[in-house]
Amino acid sequence: MGGEEAGTNPYKELDKVYHHVISSAVEHSKDASDPNTIRFRKVVGAIVSVLSPMSATTLGNLIGKDTRYIKAAVNHLRSVIIVPTNILSESEPLRVFHLSFPNYLTERCSDPCFAINPVLQHLRLAIDCLNTLNAFLRTNICELPNPLALNHEVPDLQERLSRVVLPHYRYACQNWAFHLEASSQLPASVISTDFRDDAFTDLNEEAMSALTEFCQKKLILWLEVLVLLGWLDKSISAIKAGMKWVKTNWPSDFSINLLDDVRRMVQRSFSKMKLGGSHVYSSGLAFMPDSALYEQYKSSLQLKVLRGRRAAEDPCLSVMKEHSSSVYSVAFSHDSTQIISSNGNSVCIWDASTGTLIKNLEGHTNYVLSVAFSHDSTQIVSSSNDMTVRIWDAVTGSLIKKLEGHTGSVFSVAFSHDSMQIVSGSTDTTVCTWDVDMGSLIWKLEEHTGFVQSVAFSHDSTHIASGSNDTTVCIWDTDSGSLARKLKGHTDGVMSVAFSHDSTRIVSGSWDSTVCIWDAATGSLTKKLEGHTSHIRSVAFSHDSMQVVSGSDDHSVCVWDASTASLTKRLEGHLDSVMSVEFSHDSTQIISGSCDKTVWVWDAMAIDTGSNNNQLQQHVDGVFCMALSHDETYIASGSVDNTIGIWNLATGSLTEMLQYTSSVISIAFSYGGMQIVSGSSDHTVCIWDIFTGSLKRKLEGHTDTVMSVALSCDDTWIVSGSYDHMVLLWDVQTGSLARRLQEHIFRVLSVTFSHNSAQVLSGSEDMTVCIWDVASGSLIRKLEGHDHYVEAVAFSHNSMHIVSGSYDSAVYIWDAVNGSLISRLRHTGPVYSVEFSGNGLDVAVYDRDGQGSIWRCPDLLHSSSSTQKQLTGTSSADKSSGFILSLECNQIIHISSTGCRTLLCCLPDVPAPVSSCSGVFGIIQKGGKLAFVTASRDFYILDFTSLIDAYIS
Repeated sequence: MGGEEAGTNPYKELDKVYHHVISSAVEHSKDASDPNTIRFRKVVGAIVSVLSPMSATTLGNLIGKDTRYIKAAVNHLRSVIIVPTNILSESEPLRVFHLSFPNYLTERCSDPCFAINPVLQHLRLAIDCLNTLNAFLRTNICELPNPLALNHEVPDLQERLSRVVLPHYRYACQNWAFHLEASSQLPASVISTDFRDDAFTDLNEEAMSALTEFCQKKLILWLEVLVLLGWLDKSISAIKAGMKWVKTNWPSDFSINLLDDVRRMVQRSFSKMKLGGSHVYSSGLAFMPDSALYEQYKSSLQLKVLRGRRAAEDPCLSVMKEHSSSVYSVAFSHDSTQIISSNGNSVCIWDASTGTLIKNLEGHTNYVLSVAFSHDSTQIVSSSNDMTVRIWDAVTGSLIKKLEGHTGSVFSVAFSHDSMQIVSGSTDTTVCTWDVDMGSLIWKLEEHTGFVQSVAFSHDSTHIASGSNDTTVCIWDTDSGSLARKLKGHTDGVMSVAFSHDSTRIVSGSWDSTVCIWDAATGSLTKKLEGHTSHIRSVAFSHDSMQVVSGSDDHSVCVWDASTASLTKRLEGHLDSVMSVEFSHDSTQIISGSCDKTVWVWDAMAIDTGSNNNQLQQHVDGVFCMALSHDETYIASGSVDNTIGIWNLATGSLTEMLQYTSSVISIAFSYGGMQIVSGSSDHTVCIWDIFTGSLKRKLEGHTDTVMSVALSCDDTWIVSGSYDHMVLLWDVQTGSLARRLQEHIFRVLSVTFSHNSAQVLSGSEDMTVCIWDVASGSLIRKLEGHDHYVEAVAFSHNSMHIVSGSYDSAVYIWDAVNGSLISRLRHTGPVYSVEFSGNGLDVAVYDRDGQGSIWRCPDLLHSSSSTQKQLTGTSSADKSSGFILSLECNQIIHISSTGCRTLLCCLPDVPAPVSSCSGVFGIIQKGGKLAFVTASRDFYILDFTSLIDAYIS
């Protein structure tokens, strides 16, 4: 706002008209404290300040006034404000006729009765939005019959939203933070009697109070509503705006921490949370690390993640997995809102906050090797194996120009800082500079004797750096095209070069596994960074020039202090070579592209080196087996690293780590809970004391790996099955070999006792199931019918029935008395485990991927040795009750025996597997609790009991 002195205001006559219109329309317009002028400023101030036009009813609801109040304020201002004939119409918003009117009120009006202070007005609207949300938001606001339903599963969701989430609620959800941000734009001169220091302070305090209440009580509920509205993607920018206001106006560590935590949660779990409102909790908050947000809202969780929440220092924000080819190049837009990546012959544009694919640019005829944004983010340049450089419109995705001139693959491209030139480097050993507008070649720079792997402009656009297979870095003068200097120091090809943002330094990464920092003016080597164990593929400076990031064939991303050359972070997660790395322009994030076909977004502010504390850190290799104690207190895990871990089921904490001398392949608890039995690759069976961790006995008798062990229910016998084709019975007290059960002709994969301890069951690679008499060691019956290895066997609790599962996904149910086949069932993959429910009617099956199936088999009620009912065909299942928790593609799904499927949660994205094993190694379900270990050693103990009881049972 400013004065209206003659000769300085080109709008003088227009402003007189506006002032006359207003003063004529508003009674007692000479008194700034009169209710009429106050009403004018409140209503018209809101109309000219809202971020999208709204109806009188919506505006009244937002600012806490009825429609009559709104009408009285605007009724005589129809010459400057479009007022609907029907003021109650929701479809007709209040609008100004011309933008010059709000400009007059907020910038030039000197009359304190009518002047609208934009700072105070945006603060008031922010307060109105926050107060609206604080009063409105609640759990399951649309009263969905099944709150676990995904958005697309609710047929009347839009109808419910229209009825419950009224327009002013929607406006508040979308704009509270942007009004706060707008209020921070304090004008140089403010002319308004209501803008006194105390007035501003009072409003600031009121805004902070409303925001504090919102952050502490409603933040998660706000996300829930955004998910239902399909607006979760809007949350990141809102949160950043809110944080900016808090930092500027009212520093509050707690509110900033809550907002920053929720930003990270949304960015990490966006694709999972957007599925439905309940996934804000079960797929987002439940897996959050110990943080301000988790502590504030954990009481709202019905899923209890006893083990498996993210580590507090976990730096991974999101992973873009939709690539179909190796990712050779990645880049941030200069406002850090978008990411581009190479993907085969195309260029992908991604939303940097949510990881969603925005656009795919197609036109190259061979692999895209390099991508870059122009500095105004309006254009994208890409280069390819097809020997061309292409310029694209970043908004429309259309091809602007194709630059041809190289005679080999173009490995690298970059824009100059003024976006007027492009530089490219090729296998033809040349560096070319191009005029962006004309598409013409400016210079062809020839000095390198090997492939040019990387090129970069200095940020003042006066120099170009190029790195080559010839082990050198060349610095070129942009204007003359002459060689300024050649940097020598690497002992192998230079794969990547970059300038610092003050253009004083150059960083280079080499095939010799080192990163070098050079003085750009003198060409002298100032720092050598060593820490990678393989070739360096990419390097970049942070935009404050304080840090360097590097990507390597050792699959890691390293962050270095550019001044001290010290390694500050090692980010691990990629499965293959890291081909490209870059900092965001605020230096808070890093992106990396890899030959594993993914792009990772990392939090550069994470405090640790990216270790995954969810992993079984005490195991240094894959877990091969798991067992649950019979009192459901402990879980035991056996690993190929020669150890056995004992974990508290209630807390997920490690209670004991038992060290052995060979891989632990099978494991079982005694029924009394005092001992563990393990089978190993060294052909032995071991008995361990749980509480002392001591090895009590080593049982020797097998001649090959022991694949399965079990204890009898009275803890007097141990049975073991081995690759040596043998089933052995051992006396627990003496450790002596009691029986040698020999019938199988191939490896024995699974053994178990009947619940009365009178019989042993064994399954083998010979495709048979054998039933043995414990007392005599004699074979009672051989069950034949499987067409592949029998991987798992189990007795029903009354020992009358047997279930067996094989590698070909077949599940057979047998009569244990007469050996007849009762049912043939079909799972979705190779069977890993089988189990009867306590009632003996439900059969639960898991495969190696953790996917489960459950059947109710009423035929079991009628089968016996006298009334045998053998069935042919596929499944005789009558799915009617019971449930199984199935792990499918990183999702936990509740499957009832009626076939009803309910998605309970999505697991966090996990880092790369560290074991040669794959799949799930050990998965245990007891009621609503599920425990499992993945091949990457991620250990989860999840308690869904409350969730299932509340919404499914």
